[in-house]
Amino acid sequence: MSCTFKSIGFATAMLVCCTAFGKASNYRWHISGNELLEICESNSVSCYFFAMGGFETYSLLKGTGQATTDLEVCMPPEATGHQIADIVTAYLKRIPADRHRPAALLSMYALSEAFPCGYE
Repeated sequence: MSCTFKSIGFATAMLVCCTAFGKASNYRWHISGNELLEICESNSVSCYFFAMGGFETYSLLKGTGQATTDLEVCMPPEATGHQIADIVTAYLKRIPADRHRPAALLSMYALSEAFPCGYE
């Protein structure tokens, strides 16, 4: 009996997801730098996880040869998540004219500027 309820629950969840994503042309798949700055100024935990998630994604794509950017980030092992969030926040504050751009891209610009490769 519980298996049937799980199947119905799964089917319902899939239907909701498919319906929601069926209108993808009306949905933005990113947040802007303006939105991220607002998040970072009001909720450091969300900012921390956004910045770390972006860097982890970049690292994975770079490591598998699937990165589509020439940006290079050589983060020291001592760097902390809070430090990364601070770097991204400071960068966003410095570039008001570009904050309409995708936050993930701006975060990578911030990190590549803060942690360029070839410097110790």
